[in-house]
Order: sequence, then C-alpha cells, then structure tokens
Amino acid sequence: MSGPGGGVGRQVARVLAAGSRWLNANLAWLVAWTVAVGASIAMVATVADAVGDDTAVVSVALAQRVPVEQIADIDVPAGASLDVDPRSSAATYEVAALDWGLRLLAAGGELVVLSLTAVGAVLVAGVSRRFTSGRPFDPRVGRAMFWLALLFATGSILPAIVDELAATAVFRASGVFEVAPVSPVGLELHLGALVTAVLLAVLTQAFRHGQRLERDVEGLV
Repeated sequence: MSGPGGGVGRQVARVLAAGSRWLNANLAWLVAWTVAVGASIAMVATVADAVGDDTAVVSVALAQRVPVEQIADIDVPAGASLDVDPRSSAATYEVAALDWGLRLLAAGGELVVLSLTAVGAVLVAGVSRRFTSGRPFDPRVGRAMFWLALLFATGSILPAIVDELAATAVFRASGVFEVAPVSPVGLELHLGALVTAVLLAVLTQAFRHGQRLERDVEGLV
C-alpha cells in the first residue's frame, strides 16, 4: 500500500502528462498568437516612435556609381546626414524637422511587414486549431491558406513599394535631390516570400481537393 507521498507523486505525474499533451496539441496555436500579439505591439511602438520623434530615416542608393569616399564631401541639407556602408554601398539618409505624416510614411514599409505578419499569424492560429481538432479539410482551412498565399505575395513587393514612395517623398521635402547624388532604393522583389506564396497556393488547391474527396466519402456512407 503506497503512502501519501506516492499518491501525491502520481497526481503530479498525471498533471504534468496532461499539461504536456495540451502543450503538444496547442504549441503551434500559442506560437502563432504570440507572434500576432508581438507584431501588433511592435506596430504600436513603431507608430508612436515615428510620431514622437522629429527625425525620419530612409534607405538611399548612390546615383551614377558615386565612390563611397566622396560621401563625406556631399553637402546635405542642415539637420540631415547621409551614411554609407563601405562594404555594401547601402546608404541611409536621416533628416530632422519633418512633419509627422512624412515620418509615419518613412516607417511605412516596416508597418506593412508588421501588419502582414500579425494577420498571417492569426490565420495560422486558426488553421492550427482546426488541425488539432481533427478537421484538416474544414472549408475555413482552405480559405485561410488562400489568404496566407495572398499575404505572402503582397509581402514580396508591397513593403519595397512603400519604402520607395517614402524615400522619394522625404528626399523631395528636404531638397536632397538638388544637393546630393542619391536616389531612392530601387524596388526589390523578395523571392522567398513569393515562392512561399506559390507553395501556399498549391496547398490551397490540395486542401480543396481533399474537401471534395471528404464530401464524396461522406456521401457513400
């Protein structure tokens, strides 16, 4: 006959086993929601920083292959700075005393990424919940996969478009086009996000096929 200690030990073991099973079943859901909440908080912080700080930072490209050594001699407007990484020739242009609209636009690319991340994480959480509940071919899974594919496709180009517009607007507002041989960074297509969008689109079709097969099987029963 076991003593009180043995009973407590078995109870603790049962609780730990139940907790482990729950965590295994809900880990993806928890991670997805953590990412969604974290991205939302980061969005609020980014907006607050853009509105509260009177400086804006945008990416720039050296025009006409200007040597990096000449950057120190460029006479940028007062209250602005132009810094270049000698290894990659990537440049950043920082200017103060801009209105809050331009500062918010300068952070627009980051805000787009964060918003897409938050929405995508919520969709992943929904898909994960239906998988763990034994409903992998729920119609809502197919719709979520479609929207995830659309989000990745959007994320492959939209942040770069917003950054391009922001850099152009900030440059024109500060008059840098007339004093420095720089230009907004050219649009970049993120191939990783685009490939992911294509794979998700293929999976969406696979899930829809699975839904049709499931309906056919239910009709035979």
